[in-house]
Amino acid sequence: MHTRISMLWLKTLPAVITAFGLASTPMLWAAGDAERGKQLHDERCLLCHGLENYQAAASKIKSLDGLREMVRRWEDKLKDPFTDLEREDVVTYLNATFYKFPVQRKVSFKLAPHAD
Repeated sequence: MHTRISMLWLKTLPAVITAFGLASTPMLWAAGDAERGKQLHDERCLLCHGLENYQAAASKIKSLDGLREMVRRWEDKLKDPFTDLEREDVVTYLNATFYKFPVQRKVSFKLAPHAD
């Protein structure tokens, strides 16, 4: 019973934080969706290059932040740039598939102003 409640709480926590305006930046607590990232990557990125770029780039990219920066830099070439959430999905997919940087999940809270 306790495990079931804990899992339910973990699944709903991001929605609760967002609904009440407690998250200062959703990107800090929301890990991207690798499956959605693969779909976005395949639809937009593979139009210009293949997967071989990631093996060559792996030696140049040294961190998850570096990977985010690379995606942001190359995104300028797209006709339809990623939203922040889409970008994080693509970064999550690339990291899980090619780069394997450790993922640190942070939770950042900002208290919403109290309504009287």
